[in-house]
Amino acid sequence: MRTDRAYTGFANDVETVSLMLNARTGFALASSIEGYAGLGLGIIQVGYAGTGPDAPFSGVDIVAGGQISLGARYSLGSGSFFSELKHPRAFEDASIESVADTDVAQSYDSTSVIIGYGFDF
Repeated sequence: MRTDRAYTGFANDVETVSLMLNARTGFALASSIEGYAGLGLGIIQVGYAGTGPDAPFSGVDIVAGGQISLGARYSLGSGSFFSELKHPRAFEDASIESVADTDVAQSYDSTSVIIGYGFDF
């Protein structure tokens, strides 16, 4: 999963790319609605991109991480609508270079809501 977020009031953006191995289990909510919950383990690339000369951080680090997901699918035609809540979190702080040329430990976690349509093949 890829995320890109700008901070309000700061000259930095945080960008992440995660690669996770996920396990998921489903459960019936109604005749055509399935709920599911999942856990994932993998790596997260955390990058801070300064947007000006006053940016406090800049750099990239790769750390171990995991994620929790909860969602629901509604079967329709040859696929399904889905909505999912994902919460990835780094297990350790990313080491990012500050403007003072020293490494700063930055924690990372995020929450995303994903809505879409999946096709069955």
